[in-house]
Amino acid sequence: MRVSTSQIYSIANIGMRDAQAAINKTSAQMAAGQRVLTPADDPVAATQILQLGEQLSKLTQYNKNIDVAESKLSLEEVALNSVTSLVQSMQELAVSAANTATLTPSEFKIMASEVDSRMKELLNLQNTKDSSGQYIFAGYQSGDAAYTEQGGSVVYQGDDGSISLQVSESVTVQATDPGRRVFEGINTSRNTVSAYSTEAGNLGSRPAPAIVDQDALDQLDHGPLAVTVSGAGVVTIEDSDGNPVPFTQGPPPPPPSPLAASTYVIEAAGMRFGVDDGDELTLTVKNEKSSIMQTLTDFRDAMLAVKSNSESKAELGDVIAKTLGTLDNAVTRIGEVQSDVGARLNTLDSTRNLNADTALDTEEVLRSLRDLDYAEATTRLKMQELVLSAAQQSFSKVSQLTLFNYL
Repeated sequence: MRVSTSQIYSIANIGMRDAQAAINKTSAQMAAGQRVLTPADDPVAATQILQLGEQLSKLTQYNKNIDVAESKLSLEEVALNSVTSLVQSMQELAVSAANTATLTPSEFKIMASEVDSRMKELLNLQNTKDSSGQYIFAGYQSGDAAYTEQGGSVVYQGDDGSISLQVSESVTVQATDPGRRVFEGINTSRNTVSAYSTEAGNLGSRPAPAIVDQDALDQLDHGPLAVTVSGAGVVTIEDSDGNPVPFTQGPPPPPPSPLAASTYVIEAAGMRFGVDDGDELTLTVKNEKSSIMQTLTDFRDAMLAVKSNSESKAELGDVIAKTLGTLDNAVTRIGEVQSDVGARLNTLDSTRNLNADTALDTEEVLRSLRDLDYAEATTRLKMQELVLSAAQQSFSKVSQLTLFNYL
């Protein structure tokens, strides 16, 4: 078979080019410290490397979320501790103010001034901001102040939302609590009542039940009372367990009383309401709700308005009793939120450790797929250099062959 000069050069060129390409690839691998530089090097490993890299990126973001959530919750914990101390100091002041028999209106005004200053402190705590300037008790409306003063009262401007952050593949942690959950809707020591007709769903033009004896109403267990008026004015009142509730029954008072249109006036459990023959009513008794700020406002205003007479001081005594009961419930509420915050902080700690372990395992698998074995690469590079050198030397010999050397 004849081999042309062009074929000799072409074959030599291909061989040296392939050998040089292999050397270049190995050198690049050694420079980068990675076995897989392009997907073509190992398609299966390249896919796994991409997936593992995405997982590590997620873990990095999860850890950032943990840092943000931990910062918010730690700040909330500090704020709640301060609020608890403030409320407890107000409880002590209310206990001192309960000595209405000896204290004078001037002394009550001094106490009211202290309550007023603590209310300002409470407002600042309710408007606590995190490091990014977000109000932690404003719910989703964290860009605006949670509480603002409007018309002499403090109003909640946030919503019921809470910011949650994903801290692992399967764990999401609530990073904030809305102010309404922490500071609002706290049970007082008083009960309220609402009523509706079982048939019509409302009372029509009939006035709602009036509270005539708050203490008697406060002693009533929470739950609906069923009021039934059969023909001939036979009235029965039962609690939620079916037990009869004592009451008094009389004719309606003359106009202009709002009960004048009723056939009978019933007084039961500190309530007064009118009924007609055939009525079926449900009276719902539940705790009156208030906020910490409103409780302190009522306490302050009552001390500012107290007079030296016994009737005025008796009214103040009722307000103080209500204040103490509400503040006690406020401490309980805040304690519940603090326990929840502590549990969430523990979740963040355990999740951070889990993420660290997961990242360590992922990086180990990633290194096994991606990182270069330098010993093997060095041996391979030497072999490839030898191949290139052999190709160069053989070409040098072959290229000098010619029949003229034998003439």
